[in-house]
Amino acid sequence: MEKTQTLDLEKNFRVSPIHRGDNFHIVFAEYYYSDSGKKISDWLNDKRHRQKADNLSYRVINHWENMGLLSSDRPSGKGWRKYSIMDRVYIEVVIALRTLGFPLEKIRTLKETLEWPRNEKKPGAFPVLEMMVAHGLVYKYPAHVLVMLDGKGEVVSYDEYTFAIESCALDDHITISLLPILQKLFPDKDLSPEVKHSYTLSDAEFELLWMIRMENCDSITIKAKDGTVTRLDASKPLDVNKRIVDILRGQDYQNIEIKQRQGKVVFMRTTTRKDF
Repeated sequence: MEKTQTLDLEKNFRVSPIHRGDNFHIVFAEYYYSDSGKKISDWLNDKRHRQKADNLSYRVINHWENMGLLSSDRPSGKGWRKYSIMDRVYIEVVIALRTLGFPLEKIRTLKETLEWPRNEKKPGAFPVLEMMVAHGLVYKYPAHVLVMLDGKGEVVSYDEYTFAIESCALDDHITISLLPILQKLFPDKDLSPEVKHSYTLSDAEFELLWMIRMENCDSITIKAKDGTVTRLDASKPLDVNKRIVDILRGQDYQNIEIKQRQGKVVFMRTTTRKDF
């Protein structure tokens, strides 16, 4: 029988000046155990990107890797380094801290605290940071990385940070905003912050917002019953140079439209279906 790993939230979330209400624990669990959350998590942690040389020199990258601050998908130290979106978000946090003169030894402490609660299946992942990144991309809701003077850190929502400031619960710290980082990584998206009270969406509603924000769909059809979304059909254009076999592997169900002119494929569109 397959064993399912669960997180004991009361045990794993450490005591800090940040007030984590019940809503946080519910949203955290829903993100990591819902189908849409798992799909987005895989996308955020897929090491398929290269870090642009103009952002960071290779000498600095080598030094940070040797200190254990970074890891990349580069077997035996050869070939191009490949990073996930989460890696790139974390790198931008490190760049900001180094610009402010924060010591590398304390940044290593920050990395250790951001990796907590640790996931055996995803070593080196940043669970709370990842959830805040996903919510930033979907809801455009502000979040911050708080770094204390000893290097320990927390990732907090706008509401949590505002409450901590108003209650005078925080000592001296550095604040790094996540939305500007995401806007830098996704310049073609409008990630202007939208400050609203926290709320919870269903799996289908979260999936719908993700399609709207991130998947470049040109049409989405929603089927609902008694006010509940039961199916989403999303259409979007495809790269005409992409191989059909790779397109077929990407989805369990899809309708593919292909247009050909003078022996060449000039247009492709896929319509995918998700039932709830």
